[in-house]
Amino acid sequence: MMKMLKNRKKRVCAGMAALLAASCVLSACSKKESDSQETRKLIMGTFTEDSVTDRAGKAVAVTISNTVPGIYVETWPSKGAYVSMDHLFDGTYDLVIVPAGAALETYTGTGACEGERKEKLRAIAACYPIVSTWASPKELGLSEVQELKGHPLAAGNEGSETAKVSGEVFDVLGINEENSEIWYYGIKGGADGIRDQWADGIHAFTESPVSAYKDLASENRIRFLSYTDEELDAILTGHPEYSKITIPAETYENQDEEITTFCEKVLVCVSADMDEELAHEIAWALEVNGPVYTAGQDFMRAMDDKEFRALDLPVPLHDGARRYYEEQGYFK
Repeated sequence: MMKMLKNRKKRVCAGMAALLAASCVLSACSKKESDSQETRKLIMGTFTEDSVTDRAGKAVAVTISNTVPGIYVETWPSKGAYVSMDHLFDGTYDLVIVPAGAALETYTGTGACEGERKEKLRAIAACYPIVSTWASPKELGLSEVQELKGHPLAAGNEGSETAKVSGEVFDVLGINEENSEIWYYGIKGGADGIRDQWADGIHAFTESPVSAYKDLASENRIRFLSYTDEELDAILTGHPEYSKITIPAETYENQDEEITTFCEKVLVCVSADMDEELAHEIAWALEVNGPVYTAGQDFMRAMDDKEFRALDLPVPLHDGARRYYEEQGYFK
């Protein structure tokens, strides 16, 4: 099923208003009185200080801390997803924020975790997507990624995640260096290529909206390109870490049409040993107050979508989170 990112027009203002009334909102949402409860601190591993993942982690931590009675979540910077998950299981961390691909390798003991399976890894929810975003100069009149064959393309810095995903896309679409001019420029370099008129297609595999593409969109220079359903099915085959997603119109200035594409979800993960009731309350907190505390982070708008948060995750849900989602009718 195609996942729809909900439009957050006026979202930041609404979020600020909600924050000003937080004491009323949160007391209304609280499941039980907490005045006499002793506060328990949980540690969440994120990524480097002020990275996108770290900012997401802080938003999730504030959501949980201000919603779940008796719980305070403190974020710690981490050296990466695999290190975070090691620390999850050595007791240093209680929660981690990691990309779906790294979580899948850890859970299955494959890839970078070959032979070191951590079968107790569980997901609570997805919190934001890493999105495949293609754009081309508006004057070319292109609308689909497949139309880029034969054009000069900026595919991401060599060795980068964007370049890796570009290669996976090219394999499906039959794009190669024999029929197209492929340049390994980064996301900002690709955006400059549109301005300097040497690139007809640019790709970013990163959070959405893409910062480097915002100015191009505001200048009405680019059109965003979609994949067909058949292409998405082919790309996702053998890649359970990816999911279909739709970027709504007006995510960028002058973007009148939605974008049909795919993403890698970034997950809030815990150990299966976490108390079931605590996992249940964290899932509840992310639903009822996630939109309030993530309102200032545009790249987290997908958290408003219950299907994005809870469905098509590549690792099992924690029993407590699954019970909450079942109670809410997510799996009907």
